[in-house]
Formats: sequence, structure tokens, C-alpha cells
Amino acid sequence: MNAVLVVFLPFAAGYFLSFFFRNVNAIISRDLAHDFALSPADLGFLTSMYLLAFAAFQLPLGVLLDRYGPRRTVAALLWLAAGGALVFALARDLAMLSIGRALIGLGVSAGLMGAIKAFSLWFPLGRLATLNGLYLAVGGLGALAATAPAEALVAVVGWRGVFGICAALAVAAALLVFFVVPEKPLPGHGETLAAQAAGFRRIFAMSAFWRIVLPYVFAQGTYLSLQGLWLGPWLYDVAGANRAAVANYLTSIGDGVRAEYPEVLTLQFRKLQDLRYGENPHQSAAFYRDAAPVPGALANYRQVQGKELSYNNIADADASWECVKQFSEPACVIIKHANPCGVAVAATLHAAYERAFATDPVSAFGGIIGFNRALDAAAARGLSQQFAEVIIAPRVESDALGILAGKANLRVLEVPLAREPQAHDYKRIGGGLLVQSADTRMVERRELRVVTRKAPSDAQWADLAFAWRVAKFVKSNAIVFAREGATVGIGAGQMSRVDSVRIAALKASSAKLSLRGAVVASDAFFPFRDGVDVLAEAGAAAVIQPGGSVRDDEVIAAADEHGIAMVFTGVRHFRH
Repeated sequence: MNAVLVVFLPFAAGYFLSFFFRNVNAIISRDLAHDFALSPADLGFLTSMYLLAFAAFQLPLGVLLDRYGPRRTVAALLWLAAGGALVFALARDLAMLSIGRALIGLGVSAGLMGAIKAFSLWFPLGRLATLNGLYLAVGGLGALAATAPAEALVAVVGWRGVFGICAALAVAAALLVFFVVPEKPLPGHGETLAAQAAGFRRIFAMSAFWRIVLPYVFAQGTYLSLQGLWLGPWLYDVAGANRAAVANYLTSIGDGVRAEYPEVLTLQFRKLQDLRYGENPHQSAAFYRDAAPVPGALANYRQVQGKELSYNNIADADASWECVKQFSEPACVIIKHANPCGVAVAATLHAAYERAFATDPVSAFGGIIGFNRALDAAAARGLSQQFAEVIIAPRVESDALGILAGKANLRVLEVPLAREPQAHDYKRIGGGLLVQSADTRMVERRELRVVTRKAPSDAQWADLAFAWRVAKFVKSNAIVFAREGATVGIGAGQMSRVDSVRIAALKASSAKLSLRGAVVASDAFFPFRDGVDVLAEAGAAAVIQPGGSVRDDEVIAAADEHGIAMVFTGVRHFRH
């Protein structure tokens, strides 16, 4: 244990810094390009100075390690790394940056070989494999520190401050190696330079050496160039990522394997506006946009009319927009308190609106209305008869805008239509953040399984697909009755599924809509047969649900008793 403390840890400190220096340019490349007007070629040259100096010194390094030992060699070189970091931090042009980068590469060039030499002197052969593996892991931690942690530090002290801190840490590592690592006699000490040169010649003459080295150089060089520099500019310029997103990505490949969820997650959003208040008047709020929102996201909106958007307006508008984008036919979605209260597809937007509104006219009051086609005059005249908070469409035609102008407070948004989904969803909890992949899974007809004696008709198949799309956007427990491309009853957010069925039927009755022959979508399985009994009594003819309950046989038997067709998707769409 004593040898680990006085030999392993001092060298590991320097090795950690070497990996940090190697990779940090990927994070600060945009800052350097901005501050010094660097071209991609300049950035490539600058980063290569580290690697060229590092590689060029390996043969002289072997001579120094054999003649002076790892303690003195590594400590002296770390002083060069500290000087290089300081030059880099104070640089005023590309030349000074390059000199600093080269000195850093030279200074950390002994990070691996010096430690291997020291370990061979201080530890028995049987422990070397374990120690070397642990040592390489420390280097991986240094590469990891050059991602999200480095981005966070740059945000506080700037890239110059980061290199100033690294200079101080390199000095500390040099002192640690020199004063803590004990000296030990070197085997074969006193070998002449000529003898050492002869050893190099013998190695270079071996064909096995070149068979191993050349492929390794190509593979390692490609990986280092990508991780150490070019991934950063590519993510900035091609993927449109900000520095935080670049840091997240590089963090996720710190061990060479892309991980969906990095060990350190950094999120960065730009404030669009302060809001009057939050969800309630006593709460403050602001609206932030991702630095590179996906095409078709609500944050890309342009407001063409109306009052300032509120917190609740934006939240409900997003629910409406994401739902209406699911349909290829002309569609209308009316949202109230983040739940659809009416959804329909039709040949025209006006017809889709009329059918969506008919689902629940009471709840539609003060709702958010989304369309997936350019809003025309006919649709504008139709919806102008109701009170709405927000209208969203890919485009609003001039004559339609003229009609809506009579409602000066009505907020009208244009959002370019695109269906690229968000990669992840985030939910804040006390002291933490839940992150999950977005729920983009939609089943195809060939994946569905009929589990009852009766199969759906062709018209019912179409309605089941429609209802299933809508159910994904209804808060759980979700029940959606639909017929002929329109919702006719929606039950949302109940603690028991059978209550959601009852509420959907009650809504339909209040709107004077018949459920006879309608289909039903359930976002999750029916835990008991009671839900099927209630929907059958209401008039449903077919059901689509995930299946997977321990009482599936009981539920299927209930459907067969009522003469209902039932289809299993194998996919659940909980929404909380």
C-alpha cells in the first residue's frame, strides 16, 4: 500500500493531466477560433503540435528514462508542461498558442512510459497488469474531465483561466513526483548511448514490430484526432450543438464507447423571454430555447398576432403541436390543461376543426387549437365562433389572418412543420433530473395481434390506429373513444382505468354523441375486466390496448362475451 501511495499516485496525477491537455481543445475550439480568427486548418495545426511533440520525443525519452530514471525525468518534463500551459493561457496569436501546445505535448510525453518504468522497478511482475490497467483508467478520467467538467469550468473562468489552473496543477504534479517518489537504482545503469542506439536498430529491423505498429498508429491516430479535436467543430458547425451539448457528447464517449446517458450531463438553453408569471400568478417564470432546437419544435414559433404568451399557453401549445404533427391528413387538435379534448382528421381543416370541437365543446372553451396545414379562411371563420387562447399552424394565410384580426387578444403562432422528434425528455424532481428517450414508438398494422374471436373490420382498423395515436398524448390513465377519424369521448388522468372509461362515456353523453360502434384506445392494459364491461355497455365495438396484464385471459374473455374485437399492441404509452 505504501508503494501505491508514493509511486502510483504521483505519476497518476501527471497522467491525468496529460489526457486532459490532449482532449480539451475539442471543448474550447470555438472559443479559440473566435478569439484568434482561426480557420479549421489552424485548429488542426494547433492540436497536432501537441501530438507531434509528444511523438517526436518518445525515442529520446527512452534514453532519458534509462539514464536518469522515471522520477527525475517525469518531474523535469512536467515543468515544461506547466510552462506550456502558461504560454497557452497568455497567448496573443497562433504562434504563441502553437509553442504552448508543443511544450505541453513535450512535457506530458513521459506520462505513460515513465510510470511503466517506475512500476517495473517498484512492484512485482504479478501486479504490473493490474497497476497498468488502473493507470490507464486514470487517463480515461482525465479525458472525461476534459468534457462536461471542463465546459463548466470554462463557463466560470474562461479558457485562459482553465490553462492557468492546469499550469499550477502541472507544477504540483512535478513537485509530487520529485519529492514523494523514492529513488531506486536502475538495472543496467551506465549503458552507453551507442548501446542504446543499437537496441533501437534491432527493434526497427523486426518485421513483427511494423506489423503491430502501423495498424495501431492508424487506428489510434484516427481516434485521437476525432476525440481530441474534430468531433467538437463537427458538432458545433454541422450538428448545430452548443458547447454544453458538445461536452455532453464527448463525456459520453470518454471511454471510447458512445453512451446515451453521460456521467455528467450539462444542459444549456438561451432565454427567449421573461413571462408575466408561471403556472400560477404567484410564480415567476421565463421561456428558454435550446440553442439548436429540432426542426418543427414549438420553440421555433413566430407569433403573428395576439397578446404575449403565458407559461400555460406555451405548455399547452406544445402538447397541441406535438399531437397534431402525428397525422398526415388535415388534422385539428384542441388541448385543455395539457390534454386533448378533441382531435379529428378530415378532408379540410374546417371539417377537422368542427369534428374536433364537437367532441367536448365545454372543455374546448379557452383551449389551444393546433392545425397541421396552412390555416385558410374557412377554418378561420369556423374557429372564430369560439373563445380560444392560442392558434398554431405551419402558416396562416393572409385572408385567414384578416378574419382572426377581429380577435386582437387571440395569440396566433406559425411553426414550420417538421416531424423530427426530440431525442430525450426531461422531468425535474427534488434534487435531480429524470432523463428518458422520447416516446416516438408507433406500431404498424403488421405488429398488432388480434386476441379475440372477432376481428376488426377495415373501417375499425383505421379508427383503432387513429385512436391509438391520440391516446399517446392523453394523460394516464387514458381512454379514447373514436369513430370515423374523430374522437367522440376522452377520459384522462384518472387513478383507475375504469373511471377513465366512465368519464369518456360521460363526456360523450354531455356532448350528445353516440358511442355505438366506436372504437376505444387504452394507453396501458386493462388490469380487470370491469373496464371492458363499461366500454361495451357504452357501445364500443373494438378495443386497442398493449396487453400484458396477469388477467389478460379474463379481459379477453369479457371482450368475447360482449362481441368486441380486441387488438394487442405490445407497446405502452404512459404519460405523466
